[in-house]
Amino acid sequence: MKVIKLNLNVSKITKEKLVKGEKGLYLNCALLETPDSKYGDDYMIVEEISKDEREAGQKGEILGNGKVFEGSGGKPSEDELDQLPF
Repeated sequence: MKVIKLNLNVSKITKEKLVKGEKGLYLNCALLETPDSKYGDDYMIVEEISKDEREAGQKGEILGNGKVFEGSGGKPSEDELDQLPF
């Protein structure tokens, strides 16, 4: 089983980007591959932005990063679950 561990800096979340849903408060994010990262991360987490913001040259706030870990397959072990950030 493949596990992607994420490290998210919640203090960087733009409060205006939070969306109230039926079951809670949500933030739309994107996970971008970063194969050439000098930090060894496989992904970067960014806030999603609108088409207008993109066309104006803005970029989503970088909130954190992610790294792929290969598991033992099937159900995750207790050790794998203990490594999850939540």
